[in-house]
Amino acid sequence: MKLNEDVQDYLNGSKFSKGIKFVFAGKESSVPDRITLIRQITKNKSVIHVGCADHIELIEKKRKKNTWLHEILMNNASRCAGIDLNPESISYMKDKLNIPNVHCIDITKDKVPEILNSKWDYILLGEVLEHIADPVSFLRSVRDIYRGVTEKILITVPNGFCFNNFMNTFRQRELINSDHKYWFTPFTISKVMAEADLEVDEILLCELSRFRCKPLNIKKQINKFILKKYPGFRSTIVVTAKI
Repeated sequence: MKLNEDVQDYLNGSKFSKGIKFVFAGKESSVPDRITLIRQITKNKSVIHVGCADHIELIEKKRKKNTWLHEILMNNASRCAGIDLNPESISYMKDKLNIPNVHCIDITKDKVPEILNSKWDYILLGEVLEHIADPVSFLRSVRDIYRGVTEKILITVPNGFCFNNFMNTFRQRELINSDHKYWFTPFTISKVMAEADLEVDEILLCELSRFRCKPLNIKKQINKFILKKYPGFRSTIVVTAKI
């Protein structure tokens, strides 16, 4: 969904409402998964991938399933650089997998001439912001360093409205990664990005993983029907913005 000018006014604070009705999705013909959607957006684009490494014990498992995002980006994008804070995983990527242009740095402080002295289409933060204590300050730092280096920022975060959360509410429980600081909604992630002086362009909703087994059992058929009819129940929010 593209955001209209009226919504942008609420995001940047020039308008206020204590009960704004933020329509974030329409009727869709399919239920895309996160990796497929990212692949579509970044096809033949140049990408800086923040949080590229993953936990070292998961890299080979994901490679075997063809779900390790950085390798997918390398095969899909025209050019790809990686940034991560995990020294062990970055060393593994360099030394064991011979992956070039990956760097163990703090993106908000450290600068890599190899990246900054070139132009890029996207900087991708996939499932990163929910781990950050102060996402607005984090995004402002990224913006300050990479404005003029990249055209757009692409962010994916977990959706607070997701169907699993809805069902778990009936069980009086929350199921969450213990390192997560936030659940986001389409409006709140857009607001965080606007506070960081990023102009939100488009919001999309997808599932973290695809419906793989065929034929689908009854439970998965029901889930797919609900997620197709009501995109707001999908697990992941994808936002693009001008940087």
